[in-house]
Amino acid sequence: MLRNSAFIGLFVLSGILTCLTGCQSDPTTSDQDLTQLEYPRFLEMKANPKMRLVVIDVRSAERYATGHIPGAINISIPDLRPNDPKLADATDIVVYATGWTEYLSPAAAKKLLSMNYKNVYDFRGGIEMWQAYGGRVEP
Repeated sequence: MLRNSAFIGLFVLSGILTCLTGCQSDPTTSDQDLTQLEYPRFLEMKANPKMRLVVIDVRSAERYATGHIPGAINISIPDLRPNDPKLADATDIVVYATGWTEYLSPAAAKKLLSMNYKNVYDFRGGIEMWQAYGGRVEP
């Protein structure tokens, strides 16, 4: 009986540790799996009516409200989920955050890839690059 209790205890502990380290993460997803998107290609994708592009601003709701790329939706990293209805029809997904010096967008792209979303792109320059090229933002 003691042996069974020890086995059950180890099993439960293993499950807890797995969730603490990221229940939905895929440890094989790395920076090498990311596709960074350059500004000109991003414009082409946004202009293509055949593409069902979803652009996600992964910053906080407060930062999103101060200005975001037109047409972008706001889903912060903790709220990214498998089978999200907002992403159901997407053929391509672009994630962005503030700029080159932060790592929110690559983290979000890796999380989406680990949840088996396809055609995920990291617009790494984010809102700063968008505005540097003359792109307007929506409040």
